[in-house]
Amino acid sequence: MWYVYVLECDDQTLYTGITTDLKRRTEQHNSSLQGAKYTRGRRPVKMVYSCEVPNKSEAQKEEYRIRKLTKEEKREENKYLFRAILPFNKFDFQTTILAHGWVHLDPFKWDYEKKILSRPICVNNMVLDVNIKLNKKQQVFIYGMAPRSIADNDRNELKTIVSFMLRLNEDFSLFHEICRKHSCLNYVKQKSLGGILRSPTTFEDIIKTICTTNCSWNNTKLMCSRFCKIDSGAFPTPLQVIKLGTKGLMEKIRVGYRAETIMEVSRLFESGTLPLAPNAPKEAWVEKLSSIKGLGPYSVRHILVLLGFYDEIPVDSEVTDYLSKVHFNGRKVPEKEAVKYYNKYGSYKYLAYKFMRIDRKMNYSDDKRNFQG
Repeated sequence: MWYVYVLECDDQTLYTGITTDLKRRTEQHNSSLQGAKYTRGRRPVKMVYSCEVPNKSEAQKEEYRIRKLTKEEKREENKYLFRAILPFNKFDFQTTILAHGWVHLDPFKWDYEKKILSRPICVNNMVLDVNIKLNKKQQVFIYGMAPRSIADNDRNELKTIVSFMLRLNEDFSLFHEICRKHSCLNYVKQKSLGGILRSPTTFEDIIKTICTTNCSWNNTKLMCSRFCKIDSGAFPTPLQVIKLGTKGLMEKIRVGYRAETIMEVSRLFESGTLPLAPNAPKEAWVEKLSSIKGLGPYSVRHILVLLGFYDEIPVDSEVTDYLSKVHFNGRKVPEKEAVKYYNKYGSYKYLAYKFMRIDRKMNYSDDKRNFQG
């Protein structure tokens, strides 16, 4: 990986360069003859901007572009712009984004024409306006605006968050082997699918799940939109929800009876009781989530799917209607019987259900342009 960087010298002038190691190169500029001639007489220097690029050629092009800017233009651009790359190939970005309804809930925004996913993301207590797309080399390209130049640790944290959202570090090889044996799921292995979009935090996923219960999809969207107005577009933190209070949740967000459940979840996250450890077993999550008043079986199963446990299908009225139509010629059947067809997929039951639904072009969507397989 190559980087383009800008240093601020002791005399307030700016120096632009490229490197494969930002820390080493900064140290060279500050204390070695290997530093640039320009910076040797202007020490100490500090890095005020850096961005990742895929190769040396692209780095040189970006370096040349920045060098042509005026000092004022450089400072303005360096203050706000950030870029990062996740080197994952053979990845069907669009299907992953549109497989799950979360893409339609604020603060997510999806550009159908440009195939860009956008939203604010909090990184080390700084809210970044983030855009995510695939570049020409089919790598996940992250870019956007920030209130200040982001440091390496900020960029690394952002990459970790985006990888979490897109489930890029999950191993779906066993699921792909299962898909290979079923004609309607062959495309899953061919397109390296398996992941579905989730939020940057488990807190956001749980609150949004609560907002899907016992109401229309449009009402869910309205509640999520109101939540994002608390923090100028970003989804609120647990502390912000606690400060809003039960009364504020009911009057400003209009969550109705859900207010007490949302407050309890917020307190659990703010106290550190949630989330559980990354390697916590499903049983621990089920026990904890089921103890929260207001989280029923559907909500718990939906949250488990977002956590990466795929052995159960969250069943609500919409899912029941779909299963009835596809497997029982419209006949209404009990939930246990409705999902019985997918039992053979074991720990990947939900993923088999979801990607078969996409293959049938019957994936839930509130927009006719939504890609469905």
